[in-house]
Amino acid sequence: MTRQRSSFSWRPDSLARRWWSEFRRKRTDLPWFKRIRRRFLLWLPIVVPAILILGGLSAYVGVGLRARYLASEGMRSVSNDAFERGYRQIMVAQSLRPGDPVVHRAWVYVRSRTGEASMLPEWEALAADGQLTPLEAKEYARLAVTTGTEAKSTEAIGLLESLGEPAYASGLRAALNAQRGDYSNAIAQARAAVAGGGDDALRLDLLRYLCIRYGSSLKRPRLLNEEDEQALAEIMEVTESLRGTEFHSQALARVLPDIPVPRSTAWTWAQEAFQDRTAENLALLPAADIAIESGVQDPSVLADEFEPVFARATLERRAAFATWLNRYRRSDLVPALLSPEEAVSDPMAFSARAEALFNLGQWPALEEMST
Repeated sequence: MTRQRSSFSWRPDSLARRWWSEFRRKRTDLPWFKRIRRRFLLWLPIVVPAILILGGLSAYVGVGLRARYLASEGMRSVSNDAFERGYRQIMVAQSLRPGDPVVHRAWVYVRSRTGEASMLPEWEALAADGQLTPLEAKEYARLAVTTGTEAKSTEAIGLLESLGEPAYASGLRAALNAQRGDYSNAIAQARAAVAGGGDDALRLDLLRYLCIRYGSSLKRPRLLNEEDEQALAEIMEVTESLRGTEFHSQALARVLPDIPVPRSTAWTWAQEAFQDRTAENLALLPAADIAIESGVQDPSVLADEFEPVFARATLERRAAFATWLNRYRRSDLVPALLSPEEAVSDPMAFSARAEALFNLGQWPALEEMST
C-alpha cells in the first residue's frame, strides 16, 4: 500500500499563497465569533511584523535624537564653563550613539577644551568637510593657537574670521603675538578685538598685555613719557570697564600690586575688593596690602581674620596666603595651613612652608623637607 503525499508545502511562497487565499475568502458559513477569531489570526502575520519594525525604527530614531540633544546640551554646558555637567552629558551621548557626526563633534569639542593637542587633526578634518559651527571654530582656533604651529594657527583664525567672528579672531591673533613676545602688536590686536564688540574676557586680555608691556616703565614715575601716561590711563579705563563683571577681581589682582595708579583710585578699588572676603577673590590679598600701606588695617589682625577664610581654599590660594603671611611676619600660621605632603607637590607651597619654618627656627622640620 503506497503512502499518499500531502499536497501541503512549507515553502514560503506556498504559505504566502495559502495565507492570501484564506485572507480573501469570506467564511459566511461560520458563526460570528469564529469569523472574528479567523480574521484576527489572519491579520497577525501583518500586524506583528509591522509593530516590530515600526517599534525598532522609532527606538532607533529616538535614541539618535536623544544622543544629539545631549551632545548639543553638553557643548552648551562646557562653553558656559559647567564642564563637569557637560562632560557627563556628552559621555551619555557617546554611549548612546558613538558613530553619530553630531555626537563625535561634541566629543572632540569637550576633549579639546581640556587642551588635548591630539584633537587638532580632528578639527582639521572637520574643517575640511565644512562642518564647523562658529562655536566649534572658536575652539579649533583656540587649540591651534595654544598647541599648534603658527601656520595652523593662522589657518584656523582665518576660518573663524570667515564665519563672522572678527572680534574673537583678533583676540586670538593678540594671543599669538603675545606668545612671540610681541606685546605691542598683541595690544593692537586686543584693542581691535575690544572695539569690534569683544566680550569681557578679551578686555581682561588687553589689560594683561598692557600691564606686561608697560608695568616696568610705569614703576619709574619720573621717567614716564607720553606713551606710558596714555598706557596708564588705558589700564585704569579698562579696569573700570570690568567693574561688575566676573573678571573684576582678576583685573584688580593684576593692577593693584604692579601698576602705580593714583592713591585715591587704589584705595577705592581696594575697598571694592574687601567687599568679597572669600579665598576665591584674587584681589583680596593685594587689597589688604593697600590697606596696610595706608595704615588703615593692621596686618596681624587681617592675618587672624583671613586664616579661617583660606583654611579650606585650594592649594594654590593657600600657598599665596602663606606667602603673604611670611611677608607680614605671621609665619606661625603657615605650618597648619600647608602640610608637608602638599608642600612637596607644589613649588609655591614648598617655598612658603620652607620660609615659614626658617622664620620660626624649626630646623628639624625644615631639614625633613629637604630630604
